[in-house]
Amino acid sequence: MVDNLGAGYIVGGVGILLAIGQMAWSKFFSSSGQAEGQLYGQLAEQLKSCLDRIDDVERKLDDERRLRRLAEDRISVLENELARHGLEIPKQ
Repeated sequence: MVDNLGAGYIVGGVGILLAIGQMAWSKFFSSSGQAEGQLYGQLAEQLKSCLDRIDDVERKLDDERRLRRLAEDRISVLENELARHGLEIPKQ
C-alpha cells in the first residue's frame, strides 16, 4: 500500500511537470503562443496610445474651460463698467 502511494505521488508529480512544460511550450515556443504574445504587445501599445490621446483631449478641454472663464470674467467687468456709465447692453 505504501509503495502504491509513493508511485501515485510520482505519477502526479510527473503529470504536473508535464502540464507546466506543455504550458511553457505553448506560450514561448509555439507559433501561436508567440503570435499571442505579439498581439498582447500590440494591444498594450494601442491602449497606451488611446490613453495618451484621452489625456491630451482632457488637457485641451481644461485649457478651453479656463480661457472661457477668463473671457466671461472680462465680459462681466466690461458690462459692469458700461452699467456704471449708464449704458445698457441689449440682450440677445
